[in-house]
Amino acid sequence: MNFRHRATQKVLSLFPFRWALSGMRKTVEWRHQFIAKKAYKRWQQVRTTHPKPCHTHGTVQVIIPVYKGFEETKRCLQQVLSAQNKTSFQLKIINDASPDTRITNYLRELEANGALSLVENKKNLGFVASVNLGLRLAQEGDIVLLNSDTVVFDHWLDQLIACADQDAWIGTVTPFSNNATICSFPVFCADNPISIKQAQQFHELAQSMSLNSPIELPTAVGFCMLIRRQCLLAVGVLDEAAFGPGYGEENDFCMRAANLGWKNVLCGNCFVYHQGSVSFGESQKHLAKKALETLNRIHPEYLPLVNDFLLRDPIKPLRKQLTDAFFQTQKKPIVLMATQREGGGVQQHIQELVDYFKEKAVFLLLQPIAEESVELYWQPYGLSLGVYRTDDSQALEELLRQLPIIKVHIQHTRGWALHWLNWIKDLGYPIEYTLHDYFALTGNPKLTDRNHRFLADPQTWSATLPNELPPHISLTRFKQTQMELLNKSQRVNCPSRSLLNTYKQILPNCAYILTPHLDYELAAPYPDPQPRQPIQTEQPLRIAVLGALGPEKGADLLEQTARMASQEQFKFHLIGYAYRRLNRIISQTGPYAQAELKSLIQAYEPHVIWFPCQWPESYSYTLSTALELGLPIVAPMIGAFPERLEGRSQTWLLDWDLNPNLVISSLKTIRKELNQKQWPEWIQSRPTNYYSNHYLNLIGSPAAKEEKMQPRINLNEEHVFDFEKRPSE
Repeated sequence: MNFRHRATQKVLSLFPFRWALSGMRKTVEWRHQFIAKKAYKRWQQVRTTHPKPCHTHGTVQVIIPVYKGFEETKRCLQQVLSAQNKTSFQLKIINDASPDTRITNYLRELEANGALSLVENKKNLGFVASVNLGLRLAQEGDIVLLNSDTVVFDHWLDQLIACADQDAWIGTVTPFSNNATICSFPVFCADNPISIKQAQQFHELAQSMSLNSPIELPTAVGFCMLIRRQCLLAVGVLDEAAFGPGYGEENDFCMRAANLGWKNVLCGNCFVYHQGSVSFGESQKHLAKKALETLNRIHPEYLPLVNDFLLRDPIKPLRKQLTDAFFQTQKKPIVLMATQREGGGVQQHIQELVDYFKEKAVFLLLQPIAEESVELYWQPYGLSLGVYRTDDSQALEELLRQLPIIKVHIQHTRGWALHWLNWIKDLGYPIEYTLHDYFALTGNPKLTDRNHRFLADPQTWSATLPNELPPHISLTRFKQTQMELLNKSQRVNCPSRSLLNTYKQILPNCAYILTPHLDYELAAPYPDPQPRQPIQTEQPLRIAVLGALGPEKGADLLEQTARMASQEQFKFHLIGYAYRRLNRIISQTGPYAQAELKSLIQAYEPHVIWFPCQWPESYSYTLSTALELGLPIVAPMIGAFPERLEGRSQTWLLDWDLNPNLVISSLKTIRKELNQKQWPEWIQSRPTNYYSNHYLNLIGSPAAKEEKMQPRINLNEEHVFDFEKRPSE
């Protein structure tokens, strides 16, 4: 699926286009094309047959309806009042009977100081009625409708007015924003997670761009919408009767304006931050759907126009221009991440680094795609910056050399062609390599055979382990390339001692560092498990299993244990899902977002968390969640589990290869001990704080000398397990 159609899928979750696109195909229906062309032609005829409007400049009326969100409202008003503008304006606030007395008191204080004009509704009229009240009170000049959860920057109003002045038929102007559907940046039709500081940077870059003419939109976006006075007089106020709840009113206004010949345009020289809503409640979804049905009934050409616009995407060149300007002026260090396409713990580790360092660094993601090509992304937005085939690698290298890249951080090489791995090795940047599993050793990430059995003996790996390499890559060449990459890496991060020791057996001379993931640095020390209410005799032992379970993670063992323990006082609950349908005796939540995991666990109130894993996991983020909640844990004595749980109370480590009968026997013992045993305090080791203190310190350039590219850490037992003890560089 290409980027344009990915954008189309993203927009499905955003009103007013969600239902507009629910039946969209890769090509717009000929009927929609016909309707759209007919509408555009009609609008053009109106503009050519009617006299051009005559605009007069006056004081702009900035109207902000306010209801809830004290901090957001305060931030918005402070910025509107402090931002520099040559254009004169009056600020009109409609307080729609806010239930928050802080908002009311703050607005009255500003009015007393002469900063704004305040209207207070005696009762809540709703958004549309409040806007119309403001429009009727604004007797002169152009109008800007602004949401109270926005943030504007210097000369924002000047840019909107300058854009409107480019064509006498421009009726509404919408700026770029991080959260404005068709006017969103960096990613089209998405809520882009950026900071206000970064939004200000985008605004400053947008102001410096030279644009030919405004881009015509099918509709304005109501978070920030300039309306010319003549357009308002011709069209009238918002349709309060049809769109009173507050959905679709600006779209209806823009369609009425377009039918009279007015244009709705994007101001590419202005960027306004919009916090927006993370999600709609069920009632709001219903209202939005009903509003769109009304909109479609009144304006049957609306959906075809939107569909046509989305597939043409005329704003794409402008977004690219702004993206290029961002990277050309970038002063933050850039980390180039090389990784696989699959998600899981690798993706979670990348995301936590991107989130943690978002104010200090920029991250580019390089992922393999079909036919030995790679795709470059701008994180955290997932914005594609281009696809490069093997014969385009020189062009990609030239692009990267223009950027302040400090290192290449290899996260995973599954799916990578050897050409690209060698290209990374020879690129000239410092290399950091994080090991998440055993793929770099054997082409098999879990060291499991075709029956999903873990093979601990390295002597058996070459002959027994199936690999996940593309068919045209030999295992010998793959191992050689991986060895060269690891040997050339200035840092080889191992999130667990067991993973480090396994690699050290095969490749002893690499610059290994024990670096538990960033979540441990931020959460440690974990809380001690707290004493709990005794489990009553008639009460079942509630056992929760977490995550997405394949055979190696214990899905089959869980099912077999639950079936054999059906007569016991056990209740098994999988918070997640398995690679196949499991027996109904196991209740399941299904897939979940990572942010939901804690609340899902707490809702179930388990007596114990069980990890039935049967391969040596290198870290386990689900274990981190259980540790943060301070819950009793049952885990296998393999991989990262023993070292992460060492000395912890209310914790039981079992042989990883137990049969269901032995698991049941162990759970019976655990039930008794939970009621009877006294627990000692957990003495935890301190985190190394590698990521928070040292991750961005490795700085180099493509012109770095070869001796600087060699590993700078000599492996020895004194410091390999503690970054703070390593020799100074």
